[in-house]
Amino acid sequence: MIYQIILFIFVSSIIFLISHLAITRCNKKIVSHQKALIMLILFYNFPALFVSFLLFKDLIIMLYIFFVLNCFMYFYFHFFNMSETARGIKIIVNIKTGKIKNIADIKNIYTAEHSIEDRLKRLEHLSQIEKKSDGNYLLKGKLMYFAANMIVFFRKILGMEI
Repeated sequence: MIYQIILFIFVSSIIFLISHLAITRCNKKIVSHQKALIMLILFYNFPALFVSFLLFKDLIIMLYIFFVLNCFMYFYFHFFNMSETARGIKIIVNIKTGKIKNIADIKNIYTAEHSIEDRLKRLEHLSQIEKKSDGNYLLKGKLMYFAANMIVFFRKILGMEI
């Protein structure tokens, strides 16, 4: 039985990766790749749990599969998110492709204004903030706000600056 569970988790993970590949390749109009991946993760739990119930008919096994698959998808989200947002990765890729040859190239591509604009656009695409007509921003979603408060709380517990 343990081998069937491991095989199910492995196959489910491969199907998840193929699903993400298909979504990103087939839909070039995705505004926020992170939001699309979050929606896939949330949606993917339903068929995975349903099929695991059909195969194993055991609540403990279903919970185990749910936990392991979500740990994998959580890891994958952060790995993917790093490829979308990490400046270091983009710098390395741009050096390899010849777009960056020296520090001046980096300064031209990665200005403080550009970085802030990118972050604000990303938060808008994730529906976490909204830009009003007067140029001011409003908090729209609660998920990132909750996560930010958790990080602030954690840093306070550790005695670190916020």
